[in-house]
Amino acid sequence: MSDETIVVGAEGDGISDAVENAGPNGGDGIIDLVENASPCLSANDADTDDDGIIDGNEDANHDGIVDPDETDPCDIDTDGDGIQDETEE
Repeated sequence: MSDETIVVGAEGDGISDAVENAGPNGGDGIIDLVENASPCLSANDADTDDDGIIDGNEDANHDGIVDPDETDPCDIDTDGDGIQDETEE
């Protein structure tokens, strides 16, 4: 076993370039591989929850996981306050 650090992907982000460059991506910036693995995202719909915000803008790092600083591309009202995400932007 080696003590070398393995860097995956040109950016060193752990996501292989082959995966990052897999296309097409439906125009939202999220690759189809990620969208197809999601229970709600659609590779054929750039705004899955129809809240007026493109999925790739809601999932800023395009990893299919809703991070604290992101809105949920699968939920028209991420914070559940009754106001659609687009209205709150």
